[in-house]
Amino acid sequence: ASLQKKKYKQLFWILVENISIKKCSCIINVNDSIARILNDKFKTKDINVIFNFPSLLLNKNAINIIDKIPVDPSRKILLYQGGLQAGRGITILLEIIPFLEECFLLFLGMGNLKKIIKSHSLYNKRIFLIENIPASEILRYTSNGYLGMSLIENLGKSYYLSLPNKIFEYCHAGVPVIASNFPEIRKFIEKYNIGEVVDPENYQNIIDKIKSLIKNPNIYLNYKNNCLNARTILNWESQETKFIQIFR
Repeated sequence: ASLQKKKYKQLFWILVENISIKKCSCIINVNDSIARILNDKFKTKDINVIFNFPSLLLNKNAINIIDKIPVDPSRKILLYQGGLQAGRGITILLEIIPFLEECFLLFLGMGNLKKIIKSHSLYNKRIFLIENIPASEILRYTSNGYLGMSLIENLGKSYYLSLPNKIFEYCHAGVPVIASNFPEIRKFIEKYNIGEVVDPENYQNIIDKIKSLIKNPNIYLNYKNNCLNARTILNWESQETKFIQIFR
């Protein structure tokens, strides 16, 4: 997305890719959609998909978030973790939170949009930010979430075909997901029934989905249980052997 409308930079990186790929024994990528594109482009190469799932070893005792931020514990936590960058749904979340009185919004991460978060009128009231959390500790915070948010925006093919790590981190922490209705994201959420997909441009649809889950605890608990079951499959240990085998 950072290269949109920058044709000369795009051409430069295409040239780097075409030259470098000739020296590669194989290609490793992160999902099936991208693998198909690469396979069409470089038909003689071995295309390998390795999913970037979290390790089961990262599941540790939770940190109670209420001890760190001054919030009403009766409110539901809408959680976003990861880079605070354009196209990740940060501004969408800031737009919808005023209409969700039942919730507060918690960001875990760093990035150039933190100034926008901190300038919001609800910051330190119903919007909070915790920075500088080591990757090895992130799931200890994640498990506090009621819903994990991943509203990737369609800023280009890279984003449209993305499969954010945070979706599986939410899953490992037992936190149902609200995510963009894009091909790779939808495939996993629907297959394992771990949350809802939404149109990231339809703010009212996102608000309605969140309110509906709050009003229907049985549906929510089913998603939560499915998350805990899915993490026994969607983990790095399931990919590690395949990853090592590539180098053999």
